[in-house]
Amino acid sequence: MRIHPLPHELTALARRLTAVPPPARRFAALRLILEAEAAGRRFARTGRPHPRHGDGSLIARLCVDPLPPERFADCPDFLTALHIAAEALLKHTARSQISMERGGRDGRLLPDRTAGEDHGRDSTAGDNG
Repeated sequence: MRIHPLPHELTALARRLTAVPPPARRFAALRLILEAEAAGRRFARTGRPHPRHGDGSLIARLCVDPLPPERFADCPDFLTALHIAAEALLKHTARSQISMERGGRDGRLLPDRTAGEDHGRDSTAGDNG
């Protein structure tokens, strides 16, 4: 992915997964993460976002279609989806770190930025933008 995902992106992924039948959720989570990663590579190469998968951030990929309504945190279906989302993101992160250690190309273009930086904000605007 183009940038490190923030906590709200994890819950957004879980919300998206609640709309998927339970047996297909693990595959759907992985597919969404990989689509965001591919969109990030395209964005880096062309400077333009992918028409369906966004600019490489997970939230851009998830917001292509309206997200299902937010659930209460104690909803068993949401908690199961959140667990699957966290597991998929953890596996992706571990795979990306191994790839970087071996000199491979990683989808993350900004690995040393702090959380919250660059999430769609115009970096040229300064403090008043």
